Amino acid sequence: MGKSINKTTVTTSVFTIGIILSFLSHYFPETKILIWILLAISLIYLSIGWYLFRAYHPEEHPVLLFFIGYFYAGVFIGSVFAASERPLTQTMMMASVFWAVAQMVVIIIIRKKMPRKGFIQFLIEASLMLLMAVWQIIRY
Repeated sequence: MGKSINKTTVTTSVFTIGIILSFLSHYFPETKILIWILLAISLIYLSIGWYLFRAYHPEEHPVLLFFIGYFYAGVFIGSVFAASERPLTQTMMMASVFWAVAQMVVIIIIRKKMPRKGFIQFLIEASLMLLMAVWQIIRY
């Protein structure tokens, strides 16, 4: 039980830091450290997201959890592009909306296999990422 709570705390903390940095990086684009940390968070989701998400859905296959981590990483990469105003920013921001919607669809499809607490957590995070992606498009 203690490991599960610890893993859930770490997973939620990484997400919270990512969302906060996504918003802050748009208001303070001259602070490059925010963008670098946001890039690191997206790489964390891309590389070990499947492991982190086992805290929310321990019985699921790692490949599905990898795809969910891929969706998270895609949304945060869109934030990196939007904050740093790189080429293809508009494309990456539109892809962020797609990834957030795709994540919501996957979560809704597998909801009956998930524990209720994990489903609610995933749904809240997917909703926040969708709102963030739409906000970035409006703001850009």
